[in-house]
Amino acid sequence: CDKTVKGCHTAILEYNLEGSDPIYGVLKNCSALTTKNAVFRSAVRQGLYQLRVEVCQKDGCNKTPLQFPPINKQLNGVKCPYCNATNALTCEADGDVECFGEMTNCIYMAATFYRSVAPPVEFSAFRGCTSAKSTKDYPEILSNRVQDITTLEISNGV
Repeated sequence: CDKTVKGCHTAILEYNLEGSDPIYGVLKNCSALTTKNAVFRSAVRQGLYQLRVEVCQKDGCNKTPLQFPPINKQLNGVKCPYCNATNALTCEADGDVECFGEMTNCIYMAATFYRSVAPPVEFSAFRGCTSAKSTKDYPEILSNRVQDITTLEISNGV
C-alpha cells in the first residue's frame, strides 16, 4: 500500500440462485478512509445475494478469512415485487416475495458479474428484498472488480 494509506479492507460476495452455479468473490486491498464496515443482503424467491466489508487499521490486518454472519430466516411481514433474470439487465415484476430477517426494503438491481470460470461474465437483474435503507447503504467496494451495476433502486416494502 501507499505509505499515506492507513487501513486495509476485506470484502466477500456471494450470489446464490437455485439452478445456477454460485458466484463468489473476495477482495483484499488497501482501504480509503471513506470505506466502512458493512453487511448487505438481498433475497429473491430462490436466491440470496450477500456482501460483507470489514475495514481495519493495522498493516496486514486483513489476513484472516472473512465469514458472513448467520442469516435470520424469520419472516418479517414485508413483501416486495419479485423478478429474476439471467443473461438480461432488466426484468419486470411477476409477483411478490416475502422478506425475512433484516431485509425490510425492496431492491431492483441489474449488474454484470465478472466470474473466474466460464463464461467470464454473467448478466443478471432482480427485484426482491434487501437490508439496504438507501442506495448509499450498498457497499461499492467490489464494483469495479466483481461487478458493474447498471441499475440500483431501493424502495419501501409493502
